[in-house]
Amino acid sequence: MTLDQMLVLDTIVQCGSFRAAAETLNRSQPAVSVAIRKLEETLGFDVFDRSGYRPQITPAGSIFHQKAQLLLRQADSLGELGRQLASGKESELKITITSIAPIPLILSILKGFGDRHPDTRLNINFEVMTGNYERLIRRETDFALTMLEGALPDIAFLPITNVTMIPVAIPGYQAVKTLDSLRDYVQVVVRDSASVKPRIERGGLLEGGRRWLVGDVSIKKEIIVAGLGWGSLPDHLIEHELATGVLVPLSIENLRCTSIQLGLARPAERPMGPVARELWQVFEQEFAPTSRQNAVLRRRFSQT
Repeated sequence: MTLDQMLVLDTIVQCGSFRAAAETLNRSQPAVSVAIRKLEETLGFDVFDRSGYRPQITPAGSIFHQKAQLLLRQADSLGELGRQLASGKESELKITITSIAPIPLILSILKGFGDRHPDTRLNINFEVMTGNYERLIRRETDFALTMLEGALPDIAFLPITNVTMIPVAIPGYQAVKTLDSLRDYVQVVVRDSASVKPRIERGGLLEGGRRWLVGDVSIKKEIIVAGLGWGSLPDHLIEHELATGVLVPLSIENLRCTSIQLGLARPAERPMGPVARELWQVFEQEFAPTSRQNAVLRRRFSQT
């Protein structure tokens, strides 16, 4: 068996058909079929059931595919390490940021880092909820600034700060005193950006109530400020609105603030080049427990 055969196998599983895999790999469909047939001859069992309209991976094939994916990731990491050693430093770093993060602070850190490394392009994406996890698991990003919801396999985490999600609305909502009454009003909810089995929101969803879905936390804020609904927003995003009375916290029993820990995450098995290592160290220094800035962050973003 060869690494190329495992690549063909993985591409068929991801694309759903031999034809789509052939197009993705820029090969003929017969060449893809031959690669799988030779793999099956080597293994001694059928990897795909071809009796239906589309090929379906067999139970034995699924187990083999899981192990093949691990080997493909290791091979990709090895190739990446070779490229880094040859070039000296990375030409691009991919960074994914959760929408509830204190964006101005993070971008100020990245600006200083980018100024020191003008030859390394920063590819920055913003994701919602489990979209960050999906990019990490698929190895589509080098770093993800994301929520720390339990350990993920092969993922290294660097805790950064806490963000408090506060249920808020315009002052007119202060007359609402119970959850039952609140169900008559629109809850504005940010849609999960993950492509596979997305969740609507990390907790805080009022069951049985009216609901609007949006794709971005900034749009959510604008809708709430306009008086069209209520919802939980990051404390750092609404400091001015709370201070001026444009928005007020909802004081309703069993409707509480939620403290969410954020951290920088990366695939642990992927080797870091010199630029990636420096970026990780920059965040370590900026958010170290003894850092003066981290003390300020804890006062601003943590719920005691």
